[in-house]
Amino acid sequence: EDDGPGLAVEPEQALDPFYTTKEGKRTGLGLSLFRQQVERAGGGVELGRSALGGLAVRARLGLGHVDRSPLGALAGALAGVVAANPGIEIRARLARGDRAVNVSSADAGGAAGSPKRGTGGAARVAARRLRERVNEGIAALGMRG
Repeated sequence: EDDGPGLAVEPEQALDPFYTTKEGKRTGLGLSLFRQQVERAGGGVELGRSALGGLAVRARLGLGHVDRSPLGALAGALAGVVAANPGIEIRARLARGDRAVNVSSADAGGAAGSPKRGTGGAARVAARRLRERVNEGIAALGMRG
């Protein structure tokens, strides 16, 4: 989840590889490649409105599926988003059965709500802390990284 502007189009259009919001680009592969990987691992992706006001991306996939990427890659990917976008709060919910762990870039020292906070070195620290918290959540839920 984030607190950005949300989607200006229907979710299916946002998942199209030829849709982008970036001026001067002709493709927007991020969400479409993400969906492809999740579906390859027997899951699905849902896009919706976040309680934070922006976009919520929900992915569900089986832990034991042979094509599931290592969960440690998730921690690094979220950390990269935080480092590159210090003004956006990122929330992730890791769940297994009836147990869940919630992590947030704001809780990790990120710059929720203000693009000026969390820039430079502070953004790198927040990204590192978020990566650590995601990995701790993965371990606490007994998920393999």
